[in-house]
This record gives sequence, C-alpha cells and structure tokens, in this order.
Amino acid sequence: TAIHFLDEEQLRTSFPRGSLAVAMGKDRAVDGEDKKEKKEKEKKDKKEKDKPGAKEKDRQEKDEKSKVKDKEKRKEKVVEEMKEKGKDRNEEKEKQKKGRKDRDRSASEEPVKKARQRSNSTSSEVRRRKKEKEREREKEKDRDRREKEKAREKAKTRSPSSSSSSKPARKASQSAFTSTLATSDAVGIFCRSANVDQAAEQALRALPAQQQQAVMAEGAISGFNPSAILLSRIKKVEGVGPGSGGYKARPETAAAAARGDPVAKFCMEHAVDVSAENALRAMPVELQCRILNEGPLRASNPSAVLMSRIRKAQSLLAEMRRNGQVPI
Repeated sequence: TAIHFLDEEQLRTSFPRGSLAVAMGKDRAVDGEDKKEKKEKEKKDKKEKDKPGAKEKDRQEKDEKSKVKDKEKRKEKVVEEMKEKGKDRNEEKEKQKKGRKDRDRSASEEPVKKARQRSNSTSSEVRRRKKEKEREREKEKDRDRREKEKAREKAKTRSPSSSSSSKPARKASQSAFTSTLATSDAVGIFCRSANVDQAAEQALRALPAQQQQAVMAEGAISGFNPSAILLSRIKKVEGVGPGSGGYKARPETAAAAARGDPVAKFCMEHAVDVSAENALRAMPVELQCRILNEGPLRASNPSAVLMSRIRKAQSLLAEMRRNGQVPI
C-alpha cells in the first residue's frame, strides 16, 4: 500500500465544501481544551501551595524526617557506646585473668622458694656440722698421737733388765693393744663414713669388740638421722631395744646383712627369730619384697607379726595358683 500526500487544492477538490473546515476546527478545539485544563491544574496547585495548611504540612514532614535522622544518629551513637563498653569490659576481664595468673604463679612459686631456702639452710647446717666433726676428729688424732708418744717414752725409760724379764708379758700386751687399736680404727672409719655425732661414736666405742663388730656387720647407715640409727643398733646388741629380749643375730644372718641381703637386714633390724626368718626365705622373691615393703614390725613380738604377714602372703599365693596366675 502506498501513502499519497494531497495538497490543499487536492483536499478541496476531494472533500466537499465545509467538511474540511469542520475537521480542522474540531482539532483546534481539542487543543484549546487541553491547554485550559493544564492552566486550571496549575492554578489549583498554586492555590494549594498558597494555603497556610500546606506549609505546615511541609514543615511537619521536614520535622519528621529530621527526627528520624536524629533517631538513627542516636541509635548509631548508642551502638558505638555499647561497643566501647564491651571493649572496656573485655580489657578489664583480660586484666583480671592476668592478675589471677600472676597470683597463681606467685602462689606456686612460694613453696618452691621456701623449699629452696630450707634446703640452703639445711645445707649450711650440714656443712657446719661436717666442719665440727672434722675438727673433733683432728683433736682425737692429736690425742692418739700424744698418747702413743707418751707410751714410747715410758717404754724407753724402762730398764733393760725389766724389759728382758717381761718379754712375754710385753708381747701379750702389745697384741691386745694392736687388736683394740685396729677395732678402734675400724670404729672411727665406720663413724666417719656415716657422719655420726660424738655421743653415738663414744657409745659404740664403749661396747666390747664382738658387739662392735656385730653393729658394724649390719651394714652402712643410710638415713636422715644416722646417730639415732646407730644408737638403736647399739641398744639391740645390748638387749635393751623393744622386742629384742637379748637378741643376738646368727653369724650367717650377720654375714648376709654385711653383703647387702635385704632379708637379713630386715630380720636383724627387727630382732626376728630363726623360724620366722626361714619362713620368709621360703617364700618367692616377689612375695618377700611385698612383705618387706609393708613397713617395719612395730610390736612387742615382731616375729609373730612377720609370721602373720607370711600367712597372708601364702593364702594369696594359693588363690593365685588356683586362678592359674602363678605356675605350681
């Protein structure tokens, strides 16, 4: 389809008279009505704006908007303050934790410091005692030397006739003197190795030679108070100790104790009789250790206490054999 544009002359010739004018007038009338409506709307808008209530509404809207903005700002400020308070609280909690840790460390370090101070004080006391003992030993050595020198001078001043007549007696006295001197030297060595005080050493020297050997045959002294241990051994040998009843150890047990046998030492320390010792030795080694680890025999009759321990161990051994834990 082709579109043909007509001139005014063609329009006039094609349309009858008056019809074109009517159509053109209608269009112009429509345009005029639209313009009038626009103008009326503008006038109405101006009137509404010029009204006092409209201005107040605008102000109210602006105030509400400003209030909303203020509320939001306040909320943001509150949130920031809460965050700062939370940070401060966390810092305070951390400080408290650090303070607690420091207190715990100081509390844990205090006993260590006290123990170190005690150990230092005890070590200083031990050194002082050792020095005193060394001085006493040196004094005793000087006394022994003086006594020996005096004895030699006396022997030199004697006449040759008396010396020729008393040769056998002199030999006997010399042999006795050498034996007592040897035992006294052994006692001194034993006491020095054990760090015993002078009173305990004198008590040991006051015993006969056989009892001295019995005390020393029990072995080296190891403990916190060696002087008290030595005095208890002396009392056992003399028959004064509790439950001793004049106890005398067999030479076999004494020799075994000197070699370091724990059973022999245990029996000698607690004055156990031969039957209880043999019953203890008849037990297996594990049960022997268990019986010895139960502690000392604190009773008037230590042999009976030891036999009761042995019976308990035997019943336990029988139950273990029934359960097949120990080979028969």
